[in-house]
Amino acid sequence: MVLGYYFSSLFIISIVIVLYGFYYVVSYTKIQNLIYRIVGNRGNRSVFHAVFFRLSGFVLFGLVSALIFKSCGAEFDFLSLPAYYLTEIILWSFFLSMFFIVVAYINASNSLPGHYPQFKIARWTLFYKILTYTTWILYLLGYEFMFRGILLFGIVEEMGYYPTIIFNVLFYAFVHIPKGRKEVLGCLLLGPVLCVLALKTGSIIIPVVVHIALCLANEYFSIRAEILNRKRILS
Repeated sequence: MVLGYYFSSLFIISIVIVLYGFYYVVSYTKIQNLIYRIVGNRGNRSVFHAVFFRLSGFVLFGLVSALIFKSCGAEFDFLSLPAYYLTEIILWSFFLSMFFIVVAYINASNSLPGHYPQFKIARWTLFYKILTYTTWILYLLGYEFMFRGILLFGIVEEMGYYPTIIFNVLFYAFVHIPKGRKEVLGCLLLGPVLCVLALKTGSIIIPVVVHIALCLANEYFSIRAEILNRKRILS
């Protein structure tokens, strides 16, 4: 068993849906604004919302889901780095990451950064840069653990290879709907590749590395483009 313990697909899917549903309510509704007011309206609103959004995902997708399944006896074998596939994992991670870094650079150069950066601030200090990069990494670690780890490896033996990939990709695209059609299309194209590579290597290392590289590249080049545009305006 990939999870080190058998769970029914229905149980796994139910837990994932409940956790994501709770995350959606907390992160995409007025509850977030209420929490912002409770803490005293401190700091930049966009920074608070973005950090809250990412840390909520890390806690619910990563920590809470791990505690739930670990308490039921699960062992997360998909977190390992199989020696047999080490070279393949390194090569796929490198080349896919480089591809998306180039895409992110082109998009930022053409003023097509999408929803990046989420921090709407007047000046990008070192503190804000570190904050945005680290919180994105934490969010993606939790995200990949639950969506490409638990949800993919946990149901493949019962549901079968292709149905599992199709379900995972559709769910992956569905949760990106709030981010727009471009993000959904990207999920439909990238999702199958990451699922196949994860199942082939028995590890979520490739999806984790590629997803982080994609996200941080978008963030970096978008911030860079924003800073350059402001300099042009002021000069």
